[in-house]
Amino acid sequence: MHRTILRLRKRTLLSFMVAWLTSSSIHAQWVRESYPLSVGWSGIWLSQDCSHTDISTLLSSYPQIQEVWQWNPLGSTAQFSQSPWLPLQADTAWKVWHRNSPENSTLGHMSGNIAYLVRVSEGSAPFNLELTGKPLLPRYEFSTLGSNFVGFPMQEPSSAAERSFEKFFSYSEVFKSNPPVFTYRNGTLSAQYPVQTLPRTTSVQRGKAYWIKNDTYADYYGPVKVSMLGTGLHFGATGNILSLRLKNVIDPAKNLPVTVTLSPAASSEAPEGQPASAGAVPLQVRGMLDPLSLNFAYESIPAEGISRTLAPGEESELLIAIDRSLMGGSPGAVFQSLLNITDSFNQSKIVLPVTAETTSYEGLWAGAAVVSTVDQVIGQSIEADAAAPSQFTIRLLVHRTGNGTTTLLQQVYQGSRDGVAIAGTDEAAVTAASSTSLTRISSASFPLSMAVAGTGSLQKDGLVRFAVDLAHNASTNPFVHTYHPDHDNLDARFEQSLPAGVESYAVSRGVALDFDSSLPGVSDPGWGSTLLGGHYSETLTGLRTTPLRVTGQFMLQRISDAPVLTH
Repeated sequence: MHRTILRLRKRTLLSFMVAWLTSSSIHAQWVRESYPLSVGWSGIWLSQDCSHTDISTLLSSYPQIQEVWQWNPLGSTAQFSQSPWLPLQADTAWKVWHRNSPENSTLGHMSGNIAYLVRVSEGSAPFNLELTGKPLLPRYEFSTLGSNFVGFPMQEPSSAAERSFEKFFSYSEVFKSNPPVFTYRNGTLSAQYPVQTLPRTTSVQRGKAYWIKNDTYADYYGPVKVSMLGTGLHFGATGNILSLRLKNVIDPAKNLPVTVTLSPAASSEAPEGQPASAGAVPLQVRGMLDPLSLNFAYESIPAEGISRTLAPGEESELLIAIDRSLMGGSPGAVFQSLLNITDSFNQSKIVLPVTAETTSYEGLWAGAAVVSTVDQVIGQSIEADAAAPSQFTIRLLVHRTGNGTTTLLQQVYQGSRDGVAIAGTDEAAVTAASSTSLTRISSASFPLSMAVAGTGSLQKDGLVRFAVDLAHNASTNPFVHTYHPDHDNLDARFEQSLPAGVESYAVSRGVALDFDSSLPGVSDPGWGSTLLGGHYSETLTGLRTTPLRVTGQFMLQRISDAPVLTH
């Protein structure tokens, strides 16, 4: 019974540590898309951003492409009602790139979520334009002033049976009446070209741009709308969880549920001059909170994906997390991958970019150790690693520099200047260097103003040892009592200081932090990067003739990325 209670106390205290620690306080993924082209004019819709290089370099392998016109709907309200305006460079609704006339070009890069007209020279054989870029979350705002030059994130291959305009538009409350649609079929521009499609028989093709006339505002691009802050799942060096919202936007009159599948995919090879991928980002979904352990459940996203069913009109939030414990590499290594989102009606495929960087361990770390076992003295013998009658905590403050030097601190001051974090043990020095008010953090478990460099380095898997020494005459030495004549280290006349071993003894604490790749009961996605922990042990000599040892578990969270510790 006694040990059961101790285990329950241990679990409860460890859960408290997790809750306390976790409550504190380069995007380079790629997708390759294919756009079929032949002689004449074609309309394409870029779902990825290709602005990492200029358009001349991007199209250098395709000399048959002579012109590219980018549709800029905000540049002009002059749009067609029966047939499109011919692209005129004087019209601000168009930006143009001429291969043989760069001085007359106004288009320098090809961005995403934008439609383009591409002209291929006479005599060229049909080919596929292969472009590698950064995928983007679809964003649509259909104008009601005329026609819109847009494309849709369709699944492939195109299928007139499954993905015809009629079926695709039928899921939209606005487009279910099959509005007029015009398309380019690789020919010469004229009043009759582009031509109006036959929505009942024509398939909607991924990467192709269409003129669509509508009189009502809409932002429809498929049965499921995806929304989030930013352009993708970019976790950076320290982020762990991002919110992703999915909404069933099917025409309410249909009263149809939809199943959404999220599946990971590998990033395409990075273009020349761009950072290579260090590996795929290990994704997971956060579940419910366990009221006993105070931990959230996390479900890894397998290769086949995970599915969520949305009722008619339902909007659901998914909290996408990464498992940083599975990410290796040196600090700054960029992990890249993709997340494909598809619907059960086989209509759309939305590709989200996913990036994360390996975290640097340099900076200031704060946390606590929970001591659970002690060497118990029984008569003249010692029972090693006996369960402590009551667990207790030791606050830990640790700093790691860029070269790996790890220091155990009793107190630290931190601030910042120009957005750069500053930390140190000397209040005056930190005050002079910082432009913000200082924050002081201290630990009552160690000698005042102590700063001890250890052997080893703070990291995900490693061992750091510190030697914390208390002189026999230190004010915090447990043998010293200022007002007790037998423990003041003074002779009988209170004149001469006594050496160690007469009235008090020097005490040494050998502190060891043994970092583990995992800790029972801890499932936080920041584990291994901004959250570390493992086995704590401390060996005390000088209190008795034989050393005493205490052990437990510890956790640390990085609270500042200050690379230098000012003394």
